[in-house]
Amino acid sequence: MKSTNQKQAIAESGAAPRDLVDVLVSCGVRFATGVPDSLLAPLCDQVDDCRSIQHIIAANEGSALALGGGHYLATGQRPLIYMQNSGLPNAINPYLSMCHPSAYAIPSIWVIGWRGEPGVPDEPQHRAIGAATEGLLALLNVPVFMLRSGDADELDRLEAWMQETEKRTVAVLVSARAVDADRRAPERLEARPLKRRELLEHLVTGLDEEDTIFAGIGHVGRELLAVRGGAPTEFAGDLLCVGGMGHASQFALGFALARPERRVWCLDGDGAFTMHMGACSWLTRHPEQRFIHVLFDNGVHASVGGQPVCGQAVDFGRIAGALGYQHIERVSTLPAAKAALDQARARRAPTFLWCMVDERSSAGLPRPRLELAARRDIFWSLHSD
Repeated sequence: MKSTNQKQAIAESGAAPRDLVDVLVSCGVRFATGVPDSLLAPLCDQVDDCRSIQHIIAANEGSALALGGGHYLATGQRPLIYMQNSGLPNAINPYLSMCHPSAYAIPSIWVIGWRGEPGVPDEPQHRAIGAATEGLLALLNVPVFMLRSGDADELDRLEAWMQETEKRTVAVLVSARAVDADRRAPERLEARPLKRRELLEHLVTGLDEEDTIFAGIGHVGRELLAVRGGAPTEFAGDLLCVGGMGHASQFALGFALARPERRVWCLDGDGAFTMHMGACSWLTRHPEQRFIHVLFDNGVHASVGGQPVCGQAVDFGRIAGALGYQHIERVSTLPAAKAALDQARARRAPTFLWCMVDERSSAGLPRPRLELAARRDIFWSLHSD
């Protein structure tokens, strides 16, 4: 339900991302941070090109809000915080506990990619958050501007509102219908010899009945699906974490604790692992767990536009050791990766394989076609006692 108090403007705008950045700069924005989103990739391009704005890619949306809060405390300038709407709940805690008008009253400007917008076709994992987004913002009492298509005056209204209201947080919902299809090609990292698909193909050939796979969000799960055969005879025995970025390891670990007789694989991306990596520290209390965490480190958020992850120089091996993994190995070639996978199968201890893979994914990656609940039931049937 839409509240007139919550809606400062409900209109439609076909403004280009550059126009939005110009408005933000004119309103004093000099710092931007957030988690990349496919709908906001053109916006990130423009922020990168804007010499007036310092741009930091955050580990998660809550971290972005806190980073922006620190910037405001140092400068008195509202920061730009960008995110996909699925990450909005991550930002709610620091907003209500620290930044809300009833706490430190730290304002910011949220630009939110609206996945699962009612009436706009999207992936099933976005349906619930898409329908709830407006209601969440209403509960937070955050004013909302909407960018869709057709009304070029909306940015003028947004600019006027921000110029007049300096001490309040505001949200800009960006519809898929407002996004330019064209964007510049992202800068490519130096090519690496190890390809994720080749490693996945070797992993799949050695699986048996005691193996259970949890695959992380984005291209990790989609490439596994392609290796498994893709459509039309879609294999549904792996748990594909199509949403919940950063939580694949926790789904896998929760399963492993309940089923210690099974060998559990978590196939993860570096951006997703960084988002909530501290949650894996429970392994320090379970050194016997048959858990193999395969981290595909390609340095970018590949499935949402190729933006760099927040920590390209992070030593994930040292972090994994501190978190409790008993065996850690860094590999960068296919022969080394194959040997590491084969050795990991035989261990009865948490293993972390840090795989330095090329950022490029296979072309034409499939998406899951079965209903997610149907995939869950197939997963149950294949991994039950």
